[in-house]
Amino acid sequence: MHNLDIDYYHYSSLNSTNDTVKDQIREGSVSRPFVVTADHQVMGRGTRGRTWFSEPGSQLLYSFAFPQPAKELNNDTLLTRTAKALSDTVSDVYKINLEKEWPNDLLLNKKKCAGILIEMLIHKDRQWLIVGIGLNVNTTQFPDHLRFSATSFFLENHSIYDKSLILRPLTERLFQALSQLK
Repeated sequence: MHNLDIDYYHYSSLNSTNDTVKDQIREGSVSRPFVVTADHQVMGRGTRGRTWFSEPGSQLLYSFAFPQPAKELNNDTLLTRTAKALSDTVSDVYKINLEKEWPNDLLLNKKKCAGILIEMLIHKDRQWLIVGIGLNVNTTQFPDHLRFSATSFFLENHSIYDKSLILRPLTERLFQALSQLK
């Protein structure tokens, strides 16, 4: 699947990719699926109000906005489909296998390497599904409180990875997975 009608917006720094997605939707400047990425988030977040550590330039900081007909969506199904899309894409692109840890994390060698944050926004009678992903690709160090629980591809394999290689394949997989929601 190629040439999807999806817009891509990249920022050097922003508060949060999910918040930027919401702002763009509220401004009315978007009407179709789109992706927001950043080199750095100053207020990235995870579930239950946790913060997402961001080392500038080293991570995939990504949000995919997908318009949906207004309906009830099962969060467990969304998380499962998103985690599968992410882990399959990482495996295909980088030959690295991630394990899902319930509810919204992906592990590499039993340490957190990725997190997923799913949010909904209804604006002008249109429901938007927002899938936020933080993937530790080339992170070289973590704050002390995360040093033993988080990792990156770089820390585990001592190689630098091209973050841009995953962007379109991940978007294609997410588009396909979310398009099949009933």
